[in-house]
Formats: sequence, structure tokens, C-alpha cells
Amino acid sequence: LLIILLVYTVSMIIPIVWGFYTSFKHWLEFKDNVVGLPDLTYWSKYGFLDPGYDHIFANYVIIVQNFQFKRSVNYYVGFISQTLVRHEAVVGIGPTLVNTFMYCAGCCILPTFMSLLGGYMCAKYRYKFSTFIYGFEIFTMVMPIVGTMPAIITLTRQLGFYDEFYGHWIRQCNMVGTYFLIFYAFYMGLSDTYIEAAEIDGASQIRVIVSIIIPLAKTTLSTVMVLMFVSAWNDYNTPLIYLPTKPTIA
Repeated sequence: LLIILLVYTVSMIIPIVWGFYTSFKHWLEFKDNVVGLPDLTYWSKYGFLDPGYDHIFANYVIIVQNFQFKRSVNYYVGFISQTLVRHEAVVGIGPTLVNTFMYCAGCCILPTFMSLLGGYMCAKYRYKFSTFIYGFEIFTMVMPIVGTMPAIITLTRQLGFYDEFYGHWIRQCNMVGTYFLIFYAFYMGLSDTYIEAAEIDGASQIRVIVSIIIPLAKTTLSTVMVLMFVSAWNDYNTPLIYLPTKPTIA
């Protein structure tokens, strides 16, 4: 099994390494050498043909200088008296990376902590409303709720949340999904003696959550955050819909 995994890993790394080496090819070399390793002598032979294209890092310089995202979007804000709002963007590679991290932060930090707190509340505070929340979570996961995107876009536009990072962060403040059930199961299996001991010593509910509940779940918490960060990093569809003038690297 180890040999199979090693072969699979090498097969995934080789194309990345090959792509990195290929990025140093002179543009003329692509005519004769498509898949082979770069011949760096092309830069000294033909570097004089194009201004600024006389060193092996020229491809990267050109990409950074010419990478540009242009887009404009118009929408109405308000419910009764609507106001037309226009957003325009001319974004380079630097702001695109900043947008990516801001988008990923909202997608991994907020939902993870909402699921953690929601799972803890429903598991350790047993009353009718917590039972309702748990049932509602199961209902939203089981029922095929489709066709809600136009309504969500309209609502976010009317509230002024559309094409804004704070609007994206507000949308992410939910605990709907599998990760809620993971935290719920974790806290259902956690003994109440940890919480009771802290309360006997005078700890408040907030202190219990910050000092005991979150540290006990740090392994699960970090795992969920990594999974959600990777998912958000590769997500190109959602930013195009809800953040049209704030492109991510995806």
C-alpha cells in the first residue's frame, strides 16, 4: 500500500514540477519544444527580439504586469425607494490575492465557529428550542431546497450586502451542514464534569466556552477549518455570483 501511495504521490508531483520548469521557456522555444525541459540558451540567443524579454523570469514579469480583471455591475438598493448602485473594478494580481484570503477567511472561520457553538448549545443545553434547532438542521440537509439563489441575490442587493465582503461574511454566519453534526456528536460524547467543575469554581458561561469548550475541540476545529479553507480556495462560482467586482485567484 505504501508503494502504491508513493507512486501516486510522485505522479501528482511530476506535472507540477514539469509545469514550473516549463514556465521558464522562451516563447520561441514552444514551437519546437512543447513538452521537454527548457533550453535556457534561447534567452541569450533571442532575448533581443522583444523589449524586457531578455531574462528567464520574463514570463512571470509579463503575467504580473498584464494580469488585470475588469468588471462593472449595476444593482438597486432598498425595498420601497430604490437607489441605483454601480460598482466598478480594475484589479491586478495583488488585490486578487487579498480578495482570495478575505473570501476564504469568511468561508472557513465564521461557519466553523458557528457550527462549533451551535453544536455545543444543542448538545449541552437540552430544552425545546435546542431540539427544534437540531431538527431544523436535519430538515435542511434532507430536503432538496433548490431555486433559492435568485431570491438570495435580490435580498442581498436590497439590503446593500451584494458585492461587499461584509455581506459575504454575514451570509456565512450559519451553522447549516455536516460540520454542525460533527461538533454536535463531539459534545454529546463529552462529559459534563468539565463544565460543572468550571462552574463550581465560578466560571461564567463565556469563560467555559473560551477556556474549556473550544480548546477541547481544537483538533476537530482545526481540521474543519482546513477543509473549508481548501474548499473556499478552489471555489470560483460563488465569488463570481455574489462578489462580481472582487475576483479571487480561482
